[in-house]
Amino acid sequence: GLFAMRDGEPVELSEGDPVEVGDRLFLRLQGDEPFHLYVFDEDDTGKCFTLFPLTAQGDANPLGAGVPHELPRARGGERLYWKVDTTGGGGETIFVLASRGPLELAEALRRVIPEASAEGGVRLLDLEDAERGSLAVALHRGIGSLATGDGTAEPQGASAAPPDLPDIGRLADALAPLGERAPPGVFFRAIRLAN
Repeated sequence: GLFAMRDGEPVELSEGDPVEVGDRLFLRLQGDEPFHLYVFDEDDTGKCFTLFPLTAQGDANPLGAGVPHELPRARGGERLYWKVDTTGGGGETIFVLASRGPLELAEALRRVIPEASAEGGVRLLDLEDAERGSLAVALHRGIGSLATGDGTAEPQGASAAPPDLPDIGRLADALAPLGERAPPGVFFRAIRLAN
């Protein structure tokens, strides 16, 4: 499930629950066999982040079977979270995709959607601008940064934004077929949150 740390305690989030500035989010899951996992965030304005795997954090697929996983993963003994930076993007949708092997669509999206970073969500992809072939950069928006347990930013190298973006439209539209009918061996969940 998807959780928010509130008053030092994990609170499981349900469809439609609100998230607030400063909320630290994490995903807790386990599979019966090794699996590839992909997590993306899109707000109502079309701004997106890759939340997992994070190349700059050394994340890699597949994840091990029969073991509980909490993401984002801890670094140097310090628990990390996805941090809600600001309000103003309307609702947020967290997309969780899991499969037995690499998922071609998710791998293609990872190549064009910037990763959440410790820089506080500096690199955002505005998909309306992506349709015109340019990268829009905005500051401090949505669920785009990593934070430690005390809420401070996790230091890391900057993740580079891709120079050329394909016409992918809205992330929700690109993933809609999976929500309607996921192929065998593919798990898909969209978790809608109010922001």
